[in-house]
Amino acid sequence: MPKEPTKRQLQAKDTKERLYKNAIKLFQQKGYSAVTVEEICKKSNVSKGAFYVHFSSKHDIVVTQSKRNDDAQVSFYETMDKTLPYTEQMVLFAEFICRNIAQDKGLDAERAIYTAELNTLNQPKYICNENRPLYHIFKEIFINGQQKGEFRSDVDPNDAVEVCIICIRGVLYEWMITISTNERDPGQMCRKMASAIVYGLKKYD
Repeated sequence: MPKEPTKRQLQAKDTKERLYKNAIKLFQQKGYSAVTVEEICKKSNVSKGAFYVHFSSKHDIVVTQSKRNDDAQVSFYETMDKTLPYTEQMVLFAEFICRNIAQDKGLDAERAIYTAELNTLNQPKYICNENRPLYHIFKEIFINGQQKGEFRSDVDPNDAVEVCIICIRGVLYEWMITISTNERDPGQMCRKMASAIVYGLKKYD
């Protein structure tokens, strides 16, 4: 039976969550580049030392946000109907990724992620990390579909994954730059784009 967390552990968890939430709010209000660690600490009523106990940098908060997206994607895939055609599984998973980001994180938070990643000139980009779950999930679906004869055998699974990821990023970018003039549902946008791509990978007799 797991041990109950101590009071100190609960306080540490609360502090980290407070820092995270306040940082995201500040990013949304002022833009990622304009926010400092000092400002995040002041809003959270904690010291800089406490900040660095939980996060290695301001960018680390953005990575934490992306990892929460990863967790949601894994949970969705685990419960997804695996009896669906593999083409539909790929489209459904892509649609979920875009819709979850829009509903759970919001426009400004997603802009903060992209801004932060563009600002880390000499650091690895977390959103491009091929060890993230979405890369593995798309690859698993595609390989399963190939083995069942649903997808073309002449397409490399890595290439199929790449076009799916680029599709998602393109949809999110389009959503971010056009939402001020056109209220759009990124989930629906992604279903349309992903369907065009995935059905191009489909094997036809």
